[in-house]
Amino acid sequence: MGKVSIREVEVYSTCLAVGNLWLGSTRRRTRWSVGVSIVRNETLGEIFSIPNHIIPVAYLCIGYVEAFPDQTGA
Repeated sequence: MGKVSIREVEVYSTCLAVGNLWLGSTRRRTRWSVGVSIVRNETLGEIFSIPNHIIPVAYLCIGYVEAFPDQTGA
């Protein structure tokens, strides 16, 4: 199956991997990850020299934190 039956299988697999990375990075409560959605794919391509045939599916900022606030600022 895989690539033979589903042409976009790489994109779907990448999305699942990103989700696991995102969840895994916050599991220990010492790291934090944030998905960035304010940058256009074309801009990401220019910044990181990504070839045109590559589709960026996520841009995550992952790092260590000293403390978490008691509630979100929403």
